[in-house]
This record gives sequence, C-alpha cells and structure tokens, in this order.
Amino acid sequence: GIVSSCEPVGGSAPKELKDLTCQLGSQRARFVPPRNASGDPLTGSYTATVMWQIPKEKRGSMPFPEEGSRTQEMVIEADGSVSSCTVEREKLLSAVQICEFPEGPVFQPFRDEDGKPVRKRVRTKTIVTIEDPDN
Repeated sequence: GIVSSCEPVGGSAPKELKDLTCQLGSQRARFVPPRNASGDPLTGSYTATVMWQIPKEKRGSMPFPEEGSRTQEMVIEADGSVSSCTVEREKLLSAVQICEFPEGPVFQPFRDEDGKPVRKRVRTKTIVTIEDPDN
C-alpha cells in the first residue's frame, strides 16, 4: 500500500513544486492494494489533482524592500552547473535561496568561438531605489 513511483502530469506549477508534491505524496500516502483471486497484493495506479494555495494570513506579509545594492557572483561550469555562488554587500531585502541551485546543469553553457562549452564567472548587480511616483 505504499507509493512506488510518482509522475506529475499536466498543470502549470513549476517543476520544483511538482517534485515536492510527488515527494510529500510518496512519503504520506497509503493505500489498500488491490488483490488477485489468490489474495496476493497487486500494483495499481492513482491519479489526483493537487492545488497549492498560500494561506490568506501569509499574503501581502512581505516587508518593504530597503534601498541598497547586492552583487552576486557565480561560476557556471562548461556543463551548465553552478560550482560556486557568493553574494556581496547584501543590504537589500534578502532574496530567498539566492545561491541554492539543484545538482547538475542549471543553465545553458557558455560557448567559445568554436562552439565548445566553456566555464565562465557571471556577476550580477541589483540596485533598489525608492521614489515617489510621478502622479
């Protein structure tokens, strides 16, 4: 009666949320397995729709961003994976999990003039200013 595999199908959720749904469902779901004429358990399949919803008390609860800047630096390997990531001078509202990337390729690799995948360091800078609107 335990889940042996899970495959998300359809829907518009990001892959990470679909994967989390399968992980939690596989850990928590239990079934009464069907049985053959001899009483031996059989495998079966089950399809369900899951809708994730942000609780009302959590909506609109983010604090205002602060003025400031943040520089992020990461090394993207020739296979597209991220081997290092740092955040410098973070004075902005902290971006959640800014340097957390899954294992393996994340980005399309950079390529040299011959089309060969190459390793590159990428720096991005985010600047936040707060101003009165024009109208």
